[in-house]
Amino acid sequence: MVNLKDSVSKLVKGLGGSLREFPLEALLGLTYFIIFVLAKKIGAAMDEKDIYYMFFWFFPHYVLLFSLHRLSGKHLAFKVLYFLSWFLWIPLLLWGQAIPDWSLAVAYILAIILLIIGKEPLDNQQYGKNILDTGAKLVPGFLIGFLLMAIITAIVASIGFLFDLNLSDNWFTHPNAFIAFGVIPLLCCSFVAKERIRINSEKALRIAIDYILSPALILYAVILILYILRIIIRWELPDGATNPYLTIAYLIASGLDGIEKKLLLPEADTRVGSLPKTLKDAVDEFRKDAYLTEVCGEKYAKIYLASKRGEWDSYASEVTDWEIREYLHRI
Repeated sequence: MVNLKDSVSKLVKGLGGSLREFPLEALLGLTYFIIFVLAKKIGAAMDEKDIYYMFFWFFPHYVLLFSLHRLSGKHLAFKVLYFLSWFLWIPLLLWGQAIPDWSLAVAYILAIILLIIGKEPLDNQQYGKNILDTGAKLVPGFLIGFLLMAIITAIVASIGFLFDLNLSDNWFTHPNAFIAFGVIPLLCCSFVAKERIRINSEKALRIAIDYILSPALILYAVILILYILRIIIRWELPDGATNPYLTIAYLIASGLDGIEKKLLLPEADTRVGSLPKTLKDAVDEFRKDAYLTEVCGEKYAKIYLASKRGEWDSYASEVTDWEIREYLHRI
């Protein structure tokens, strides 16, 4: 099992190398992300539908930029087109709605073909190999990106739950949008740009273990511990004097009963009455509670009540040190 620090370090270094290798692609993803964040404010000056419609063009726009980047070393014209194509987001933002819907479908088909073809002319056999190769290289980028989304969502939700914070949807959508527009495409560019490789199941498994399973398991464990700590901190009752088996059984039964009857939980600081002060009071309350008797069974309830009454009678018949100190001198 690879160390988490090493896995994260490799991932960060890989992203850093991708930023240096694909600067305009990274800038394009950042541009779309900023437009997404400011969509509401921009929508006050123009039709908000136009803004969101341009996001459908992100994939073909990004692939076009990436493909021209791969061809830019062959001729100066491709390099010029590579720089100019970055500015396509401006007309897409301003006049995207005016573009016919069928052109979007054509753009997606052409983008997929560009990804598969690469930068060399292909025959039929090589074309088929490139389809498998490109698909195999895109999968890790999407897997890592979706894993990051899941982790960030879990962390934000946990923080909100742990500290009773009423977090807005932006706390979830903005980080995920940054990953969708910035991280995932950059990872995919890095993977696809590498030399054609043979699909190796052992290598794929090692990548999954190094970059996906190890960090995920550790983070899930941390989140689980945080939830347990919250339960321990907030759950003041019952104390250690109770029977743990009966306590867990009654908690589960009460929870299921609340779900079935669709009862609402009271606020955390709501006072629901005082607890019994003595064992006798607790036994009397148990005897009057028909629901608890039904949960544990009438036969068990009779045996349990008889046992606890015997405990109380034994306790009540004892003369304690306090009673001796308080009353013996009065005799």
